[in-house]
Amino acid sequence: MDANGTRYHALLTWSDWEARLPGSPGERALEWSDGSSGSGPLATDCGAGGLALKALLYEFKPRTGNVVTAPEQSGRGGVFDAAGNLYSLSDDRLAIRVRSAGSGAMSDFWPVSGAPPGDGIAAVAGWSEGHRAPKPGAFQPVHPASAPAPLRLDALTVTPGHYLVVAAAAAGGLLIFDLHGAGPPLYQAWPGLPAPVESLTALPDGGLGALVAGWLWRIGADLKPRIGAPNGPAFPAEVPAAGAGGAPG
Repeated sequence: MDANGTRYHALLTWSDWEARLPGSPGERALEWSDGSSGSGPLATDCGAGGLALKALLYEFKPRTGNVVTAPEQSGRGGVFDAAGNLYSLSDDRLAIRVRSAGSGAMSDFWPVSGAPPGDGIAAVAGWSEGHRAPKPGAFQPVHPASAPAPLRLDALTVTPGHYLVVAAAAAGGLLIFDLHGAGPPLYQAWPGLPAPVESLTALPDGGLGALVAGWLWRIGADLKPRIGAPNGPAFPAEVPAAGAGGAPG
């Protein structure tokens, strides 16, 4: 009985429900209907005087206008730094975009407009001494070297140590931006990288988890990929299964 004097009683067992169903005892059954799939048993006798309700699977239908993300769009999701700035990859994956926390304006974070290609990261995108402007002197290349192709970026994240890390299989490694010190990125080679990085995840210890070709790999807090043995694959160490011991640093 509640405060209004209304009396309640519980229907706990199959016999409690069956006594209140229409029809003869041998024909009584709880029925359900969703208007499309027809009818069927809503509950069954699970024994020991108990009643089990039928499990109904809810189907989540997409809203009108939702667009399924294509595989080539994976890894482009934005990531915030400690100041609330939001970083993401451009649609063509050739630049890093930032939405400033103060003004809310979107702008290019890297490459910097007007800077020479490969500035500060000589190993990226085929940039080498041959691509650099010749020094003054008598010996000059007959034909100036062509500029490197724009660098395609795969995925990015921000570590607890305030580094923006961008993976680029086209460059064979990582670009590491110091969000406190600013300046051009530091290039960290990733020997043996077999495929584009699908996703990067910052780990609490300052390292990274990288999803590559369906496998999750671990990069240490020093942001250096682990190199395999001389006769083994030059690739970061695989993250061990739960309970199999600590992950390599």
